[in-house]
Amino acid sequence: MTDLVNFSELCDYEEFRISYKDHISLMLSEVQRLASPVYLYFSAERPIQSHIVRMEPETGTIVLAHTPDIENVHRIIASGVFVVVDHLHSQIQFHIDGLAQLMDGEGSDYLLPQPDKLYLIQRRSHLRHSIPAKDLACCRVGSETSDRSELPLLDISENGLALLDRECLWSQSKGETISSVDILLPTGTLHCDLEILNGFHIYLASEHRQVCRLGCRIHGMDEGDSILLEQYLESLRS
Repeated sequence: MTDLVNFSELCDYEEFRISYKDHISLMLSEVQRLASPVYLYFSAERPIQSHIVRMEPETGTIVLAHTPDIENVHRIIASGVFVVVDHLHSQIQFHIDGLAQLMDGEGSDYLLPQPDKLYLIQRRSHLRHSIPAKDLACCRVGSETSDRSELPLLDISENGLALLDRECLWSQSKGETISSVDILLPTGTLHCDLEILNGFHIYLASEHRQVCRLGCRIHGMDEGDSILLEQYLESLRS
């Protein structure tokens, strides 16, 4: 599990702050769907582990499962809680004042308020921007099994991107280089090389199958390509 980022230092992570309620609800619902562990930090001791049982959007609350780790709830209420979730290749973190136990007897679940803001702290040097569905972009690459393939672009930043490899054409080996890539954006085409930093399988519900997600670092852009990329990122920010 990724170490806790001290809440007093979160001002250094403002670029990762999310305050849109719909986006927050969507991310926490995804945490529930994947059954990702939720860790509650309330002291210098080891964190308490639980998981999200369900979301209650009408009341703006999250239901956490009662676990053996969560017996001493009064200490949690008294001290405030850092809530941390390792989610895919990011960490979700927010702070709440305390928990409330559901009135269903011994061993019942707990309620915590859905936060007004949270931090999606990514394990990379720049925050990546998701590609809008209305402005699809892709990377045209070559591989050992195909002359040229177009892999949809999932997100992008100043120095990295993620690709959807439906056929799992690439070995997903860390450090492998994909040379002579064309990144086809609505505003133009970039030319670069990509270094694979990580690769893993994800389930694509719309196609009822597993596919591959490749996280890559961008190399070899010239000045014109860098300017075009910055212009595209600026359009995503607006």
